[in-house]
Amino acid sequence: MSRTIVDRSTRAILIVVVVASAAATGCSSDTSPASAVTAIPVPTLAAPANTAIANTVASNTVTTNAVTLVDFADRAAAGSWSSQNDTVMGGRSKGAASWLGGALVFSGSLSLENNGGFSSVVGDLTQPSSRTVPSINTISISARGDGKTYVLQLRTGDDSVRYVQRFTTEAGVERTYSLALAAFEPVNFQLSPVKNAPRIDPFAVTRLALYILDKQSGPFELNIRRIDAVS
Repeated sequence: MSRTIVDRSTRAILIVVVVASAAATGCSSDTSPASAVTAIPVPTLAAPANTAIANTVASNTVTTNAVTLVDFADRAAAGSWSSQNDTVMGGRSKGAASWLGGALVFSGSLSLENNGGFSSVVGDLTQPSSRTVPSINTISISARGDGKTYVLQLRTGDDSVRYVQRFTTEAGVERTYSLALAAFEPVNFQLSPVKNAPRIDPFAVTRLALYILDKQSGPFELNIRRIDAVS
């Protein structure tokens, strides 16, 4: 992505993200386990100037040259996933993670009131990437969306740099969205670009996060069945 995800001109928005990040790192906690279906108010991030991120749509069949990062066919895989949203800043959005029918359901309603409009869920990998494959070039997400654009974030042990890429879903259609590893953008916990960041090591990824922002107000729902690393 060639343009900034966050509009730095809105200081209040950056403050919101700092609070949300603090929850992610344990400095502050506002989480909802995936096993509990809850609705949580969350803050906002400004829409990026360019949301036209290219995605390759493949079949739902995962190739043999793949490592499963998380498979939600097993309800236990959703156990570590929780929402990380801010209620202190007065946002009125609602977002949560739950498990239903072999899928992690990231759903809620995005509101732009009171600087609102941001929601995320974060979870651990079922199995970290294994070097049983020679290389990893793509992260694939098998999901049914609602036509809205979501952000996949990859996290490693170095939490000062995270890696993000958008993907736009097709409403009501179950697809596998293939995101080229080279297209992930390094950002900090405020989702601002990090210059001179190292290339992501896919074998070092330990956590995943999903975001909805971009002023996409109204109900949202993303049903994720599995996420794989593909060579």
